[in-house]
Amino acid sequence: MKKGLSIISAIIAIIAFFGSINIIFVTDGYSTVPKYVAILTLWILPIIGLILGFIGKKKFLKYVGIYGNSLTLLITLVYPLVMSFFGMNRKMII
Repeated sequence: MKKGLSIISAIIAIIAFFGSINIIFVTDGYSTVPKYVAILTLWILPIIGLILGFIGKKKFLKYVGIYGNSLTLLITLVYPLVMSFFGMNRKMII
């Protein structure tokens, strides 16, 4: 049972990572993907995968799920929040 959770977590990590790369970098932020699909791919799937990864059995797939989902959340949630908080995306006025 717990090994199946680790496998699901690793699959979610791979799907979420490649989905976020596609939405963010390939389409330059102007995607034809609907916003609810993007939010599902970028935030909700990695959170579910992270929870399943912590519950799963201690094997390689557990660590793939935990680190992959954490990396996806870091790229898609934490990094944009920090950049917008510190104003790194604003033009400098001289």
